[in-house]
Amino acid sequence: TAHRLGITQVDGKAGVCSATAVGVRLLLTASHCFGDSGDPKTMMVDGKPAGILAIERDGADHALVRVSITFRYVAKVGNTPPQGASVYFYGNPGGLPDIFRRGYIAGKYPDGGYTFDSSVYFGDSGAGLFGATGELVGVVSGFVTNGDFKLGYAKPLAFTAEQWARVR
Repeated sequence: TAHRLGITQVDGKAGVCSATAVGVRLLLTASHCFGDSGDPKTMMVDGKPAGILAIERDGADHALVRVSITFRYVAKVGNTPPQGASVYFYGNPGGLPDIFRRGYIAGKYPDGGYTFDSSVYFGDSGAGLFGATGELVGVVSGFVTNGDFKLGYAKPLAFTAEQWARVR
């Protein structure tokens, strides 16, 4: 299940991102969804207010967010997929809810991330990228372009065991 995040940053800027529940009270999203001006105390999750109890960032554009609401279904985290592997995700492009896309891992990116061949748009940031077995293998961070050519972009998760423990 893709969760639609409505985030109003501390500096007053607002936007829409996506997220995936990875624990009963834990969301995984892109850290750039929170901006650079500090951590907000609340956000909207699927149109409902949720308190933000803790945020951990891994330095690779991922944020684990412990929230005040609970989730019935949670994703199991898997390993970074190899080139050619099939992937899929549900995101919120342009604010449209739960839009399904499918693609494959196209290749590695010079900064250690990887690209995937699929349509990606603003609002998809933070969406869980799933492999063929249904495990969460990445998080949509954005897209890379070269003229009309566009690929989705993600980085491997880089959370330490201590970071996971602090937000659980």
